[in-house]
Parts: sequence; C-alpha cells; structure tokens
Amino acid sequence: MARNSKRARDARRGTRADSDEGTPRPPASQAPEPSRGLDRLFLVLEVLLCIVPFVATGIVMSGASAAGQDLSEYLRDDGVVLVEFIAAMAQVLVAWVLRIVHDHHACGDGGYALANAIGLVCGELLLQNLVGAIGCGLVLWRLWRHDAAALAPWARARGVGGVLADVSGAIVLVCLGGICTFALARLSAQGLIPAGLL
Repeated sequence: MARNSKRARDARRGTRADSDEGTPRPPASQAPEPSRGLDRLFLVLEVLLCIVPFVATGIVMSGASAAGQDLSEYLRDDGVVLVEFIAAMAQVLVAWVLRIVHDHHACGDGGYALANAIGLVCGELLLQNLVGAIGCGLVLWRLWRHDAAALAPWARARGVGGVLADVSGAIVLVCLGGICTFALARLSAQGLIPAGLL
C-alpha cells in the first residue's frame, strides 16, 4: 500500500512537471524588460517635470513683485521671461507623455515608447530645458537598448497616419519648442538677450 502511494505521488509530480514544461511562454523579445531602475527613472523624471511649473511661477511672481507689476504686465514687458515661462509650463505635457510612454513600454509596445522618447528629447532640446533633455535622453538610451529592433516593425504596421497619431503628443512639444526657439532667436537678433544664450 505504501509503495503504491509513493508511485501515485511520483506520477502526479511528473504530470505537473510535464505540464509546466509544455506551457508556451512568450518570446523574450515580446516580453517587457523587467527593470526597476527604468521604472524609478520614469517616476523621478515625471515628478521633477511636474515641479518645474511651480518653481517657474514662484520665480516669475517674485520678479513681478520686485518690479512693482502684476504677473501679466511683467510677462508682457519681458519677452525672454515669457518664453521661458511657456517652456516651463510645457513640462506638464512632457510628464504626461512620459507616463504614456512608460505604460506602453510596460505592455511590451516598444516601438511606440521609443518613437515618443525620441520626440520628447527633440522637444526638450528645443524648449532648452536642461533637466528634461538629460532625463528624456537617459530614458531614450535605456529604451533603445531594449526596444531598438521593435521600432521599424511598429512603424510599418502602423503606417504614416498611425505613426503620426501615436506620436502626436511629442509632435506638439516639438512644435511648441520650435516656436520658443524662434522667439528667442528673434529677441536675440533685436539685441534684447545676449546671442550666446541660444
């Protein structure tokens, strides 16, 4: 009786092992990269970018108070401060797009995440936000290591219209950054800011 019970237990163990071995697993290229470091980088960068508008508002309000003007008058009279204030406010949009990029990467949609990360880096460079440019650059570098091969298949599958729709948030940032860069260039040409600032 004891011998039969032992054989039954061994048979059950063997059946479980066989079923586990036969369970299909997703290919490594399709599974998202488990990386606590990347998750932490996303979180820290999103928090920092959300803080930037509050810091910028405090600085601008202090400048307006020192000049004896209200906020709207101060921004209207100083074009450089106005452009920098707009760039600071845009960091909330950057943080929002980063959150979407993070979610898509976690779901294994590497092409979407990588394309938007490229757009964010370009947008931050045009907005001349050093913290955002460095942070998004680090995110892009980490994503490129894992998702570079997924970019071309994603673009082919989505087509031109789908790609433009997927990166629409990053495109808005690039356009806004281009406007800010153009405005600063015009102010520099008029001698309102040093040329070396750009």
